[in-house]
Amino acid sequence: MGVGRPWPLLTGERGHYELAAGRDPGPYLRALEKFSGGIGLIPEQIWDAQDLRSRHFLFGRKTGAAVPLLWAHAEYVKLRRSAWTAKAVT
Repeated sequence: MGVGRPWPLLTGERGHYELAAGRDPGPYLRALEKFSGGIGLIPEQIWDAQDLRSRHFLFGRKTGAAVPLLWAHAEYVKLRRSAWTAKAVT
C-alpha cells in the first residue's frame, strides 16, 4: 500500500492565508516554483524523504503522482494573481 505525500496545493492555500493576514506570500510562491519541474507544471504530490535516485525521487520534487490535474498549478496561478492585485492596491 502506498504512502501519501505532501500536497503543494496546500502551500498555495497557506500563501493565501498569509496574504489575507497582511503578510508576504512570497515564500510560498517561491516554494511552489521550486516544486515544479520539466515543463514547469507543479505536481500534485512531492517527495518528502531522502533522495531515492534509483526511482527518480528527489526531495521536494514530483513523486509520480498526477501532474496533469493542474490543481496545484492552478493554486499557484491564483496566489500569484492575488499577490499582484494586493501589491497594486497598496
